This record gives sequence, C-alpha cells and structure tokens, in this order.
Amino acid sequence: MPTEITRLVDELVAQMRSRSGPGYRQAMGRLAEATRTGGAESATAVIEALAPWLRGLQGDYAATAVLAGACVEWGGSPMALVDVLPQRASEAMMLNAAVPEFWAEATRWRPLPDPVSASTGRLVKTLGKLARQGVDEGFLTRMAMSWFDMEDWLKALITVLARGPFRTAVAAPVKAGLREHAAAVADRSQRAAWVGQLAAVLDDEPLLVLDPRTRRGYALTMGGIGDNFQLHTLLADRLIGDPDQGLVAGSAPRPHGWRRPPTATRTWERAIPRYAASASSTRTAAMCTPRASRPTSSRSTAPVCSSCIRPTAPSAWGSAGSSST
Repeated sequence: MPTEITRLVDELVAQMRSRSGPGYRQAMGRLAEATRTGGAESATAVIEALAPWLRGLQGDYAATAVLAGACVEWGGSPMALVDVLPQRASEAMMLNAAVPEFWAEATRWRPLPDPVSASTGRLVKTLGKLARQGVDEGFLTRMAMSWFDMEDWLKALITVLARGPFRTAVAAPVKAGLREHAAAVADRSQRAAWVGQLAAVLDDEPLLVLDPRTRRGYALTMGGIGDNFQLHTLLADRLIGDPDQGLVAGSAPRPHGWRRPPTATRTWERAIPRYAASASSTRTAAMCTPRASRPTSSRSTAPVCSSCIRPTAPSAWGSAGSSST
C-alpha cells in the first residue's frame, strides 16, 4: 500500500475511534482526494484497508462504505468487500424493516422521525425504553442507526453488485438474504429495490432454448441477466439470423433499442427469468410466435450491469460472436 494512503487510512480510523464528526469528515475528504489521484492501485489498497472496519460501523460512519464504493468506481478491485459489504447491507435492511414496529410499541403509534442523522438521538432515546422490557440495548441502537444509515450501505452495495465477478463471488444464501430484506423495505427505498434486483441477476447460467418449429435446440450461457425484457432482447439478437447457418429466421432487434433508460414495461418483461429446469437442472426456454408485438416504449427496468448470452459450444455457431450489453 502506498505510504501516503496508509497514513490517511490510519488517520480516518483514528477519527472514527475518537468519534470526532468534523475530524472524520475532513479525513474522509483527504483520503478520497488522494485515492482519486492515485489510480487503481491506490483505490484497491484503500478498499482492502477499509473492508475489515465496515462490519462494525454504523450511523454517520457508514459513509465509509460509500467511499469504498467510490474507490471501486475509480478502478479499485471490489473483491475484498465480498465477505462484509453484502452482509452488512443486508443487516441494515433487516433492522430498518423492524423500526416501525418497535417504534410503534415504544411510542403508541406516534409518527416516525425523518430518516436523517439528526433524528438519531431521538430514535435511540425512544427505542431505548424497550431495553427495560428485555430487548438488547445494542440491538436497539443499531436499529435506530439503520433508520438513516441504510441508504449509505445500499449506495456502496449497488456499485459492487453491478459487477459480474463480484456478484458471482457472493454466496447464494447471502443473495437470498439480500432479496428477502430488500423486499421488506423496497416500498420506502428505491435503492433497496435495485439491490433486490441485482441480487437476483443470473450469472454464468446454462440455458437451453428450444425452437419447436424447426426442432432445433440452442445451448447457451447467460450472464448479467436481470429481467425478461433483457433476456428476450439478447436472445433475439443472439439467435435471429441466417437459417442456413443454423439460426432463426426473423427480424433482429435494433442495436440501440434496449440501451435507453426504462420508460414503460409490462409485468412479464419486468419479471426475473425463472424457466423450467430439465432433468439436468438446466434452465429451458421454448420459442413461440408472440401474440402481440411489444410496444416500442418498452424498456428493461433491471439495474444497469454488463450482460451477455453466448454459445456454450462456440464451434457450433460458426464465426458468430456473443451478444452483450
């Protein structure tokens, strides 16, 4: 790790330990500036240095996770965060989901304070009343902090989950927890809804596509697929072509049609791809003639991440390349 980066990370940790808000913010600014100008090596070094601290952070100090996410955008490797950031963000969503119930019990349904840092003292004091009923005080404090620090954890997590290698490295049970807890707070957090979608993205998944009309099958591998619109568009781009080359006759999608931001999408297009598995547990899809054409305004609502569909056996496809976004 570069000497200057080491010094600045140590300074940031010292400010967090001393609980100095102004000192923490100044140290964050200095570390961010040095990292941004230091390149990918410095960014990776900062991520690796901050990762061990993230699990125990809460409240205002959750902004440290946002800095780690920024380091990824500046070229740093996110892999040091695999065993801490998804788990900590999942916990924040779980605690955040419980706040209204505990608050109602402590206040007899008085309105909740705004989810901002200034509300923390009131939340901690009010929820602390439940400690007299046997609820763990540390749990109550962490819950109170989650009412406003959850968004910081989600900002960082969205940045890293958009990257295929990171998603692939996150264990399936952790992804399942992310989806569960994201669903519980998605009604009040758009970022939570995005995290839920990213945690459901399919990577390196074998897919068997059957065309009953021609009695052909296509063995494919898909990655970065977030919803059916994305999957259907990439399949069309991948499979439609010259029938003499083993492809499907038809009109391929316009190259730019699915790269624009979402506007209006049907429910079936937003759905996560869940196709029937064959005896070999391979996802299987069957081609059919659509009952109606899609509206031209339809777009994928999946969070932006690199996606592709490629032949499992490239030699069977001649010189055709893979489709990707």
